Amino acid sequence: MKIAYVCSGPVPSLAANSVHVMKMCAAMAENEHQVTLLSPTYQADRAKVRVRDVFRHYGVKRSFRHVTIPSIRLPRVAVRSHRFFLRSILRLMRPDLVYTRVPEAALLAADLGLRVILERHDTFSEESKRYATIFEAVARHRNCVAIVVISHALKTELSKQFSLPGSCFIVAADAADRVDDVKPLLFESNRPRAGYAGHLYSGKGIEVIDKLARSMPDVDFHILGGTADDIAAQSARMSGLSNVVFHGHLPPVMVPEYIKAFDVLLAPYQEKVSVSGGRGDVSRWMSPLKIFEYMASRRPMVASDLPVLREVLNHEVNCLLVPPADYDAWEAQVRRVLDDAVLAEGIAEQAYCEFLERYTWKARAENILRAVTQAEKSLEVQAA
Repeated sequence: MKIAYVCSGPVPSLAANSVHVMKMCAAMAENEHQVTLLSPTYQADRAKVRVRDVFRHYGVKRSFRHVTIPSIRLPRVAVRSHRFFLRSILRLMRPDLVYTRVPEAALLAADLGLRVILERHDTFSEESKRYATIFEAVARHRNCVAIVVISHALKTELSKQFSLPGSCFIVAADAADRVDDVKPLLFESNRPRAGYAGHLYSGKGIEVIDKLARSMPDVDFHILGGTADDIAAQSARMSGLSNVVFHGHLPPVMVPEYIKAFDVLLAPYQEKVSVSGGRGDVSRWMSPLKIFEYMASRRPMVASDLPVLREVLNHEVNCLLVPPADYDAWEAQVRRVLDDAVLAEGIAEQAYCEFLERYTWKARAENILRAVTQAEKSLEVQAA
C-alpha cells in the first residue's frame, strides 16, 4: 500500500510529535508499505533542529521517503501556499492512504477522494472550535477509514463530544522501539541514579524531582530533555543541588543508552499536564512516549497514579504507582526500587514482556493499518 503521512510540524524538531511521526513512518515501512512523509517548512525556526541526517537523528532506517512541503513565506500567505502545494503533491502521488494528525489535511485529502486515517491525541477546547468542526467533518466523511486515539479515555470523550459511534475509533497507545542491543552509558560515579526523560513543561513533574533531589542527597538525578529556556530556569531553581544533572535535548537515538544506565526511571506527571508552550491539559487522555521507552529499557519505573496511565501500568506488577503530588510517597517508592533488587527486576521484566507483546511501533502500525484492509472487505461485501 502507498501511504502519505502528512505531518503538522517540521521534521526534525524539538517536539515529541516529530519522534512519533518518524517512528510511525518507519513502522509502516517495516510492515512492507511504501511510505512518504510530508512535512511543512513554514513553522517557526525556533522549533527546528538542524541535523545532517534526520534518519540517524531519530534512530530509524532509511526505509521511507521524506519530502518537505514548500510554502511562500509571506504574512498570511504561508499557510495557504502550504495547502496549495500539499493538494498538488497528493494529486500527483495518488496514495492509497493518507495518514495524518492534522484535521485540515485529512479533510483536504478526503475531499480529493483519498482514504484517510486521522490520529488524535487530545480533545478540542473552546479556543479550537474551528478545528473541532473540521474534525467532525472528517470523522463523518465517507473516505475516512478510522479515527486513531491514544487511550480509551480519549475515545470515550470524543465519542461523547461528537456523538460518534465507537466503531469510528481505533485505540492505539503510543509505543517504543526495541533497544535490546543498546549498551548502557557508563558513568564514572557508582552512586544510585534516578532518571527522567522528556520536556519540562508544567505538570511533567520537575517539581517532584526537585523535592526528591533535596530529600535524597545520596542519589543522583539525571534529567534528559527540555528547551534551553526551560533548562536555564530549572537549573537556576536547583542551583544549590549537586546531585542534579541536566543533559539537555539529546538526539532520540541517544536516549536509550542513558535510560538503560539509570537504576530507577521517573514519570512524575501531575494532575494537570501541559503541552508545548504551557498550553492545555492532556492529563486525562495522554499516552506518554516515555512510558513505553521506559518499558522497553528493562529498567524499573516509578510513575504517577493517574487513571489514564492505569490503562497501561499496574502497581507492583510492571511499575510502582504514586499519588502525583505526595512527595513522601515518591521518596518511599524510589527507595523501595533502589533497596529491593528483586522487586526492581520483577517489575522491570514484566513491563518489558508487556512492551514486546503490545507496545512496539511495528505492532502499533500493523494493528492500525489492519483497519484499512477490513474497510476494503466491508466495501466489497456492500458492493456484492
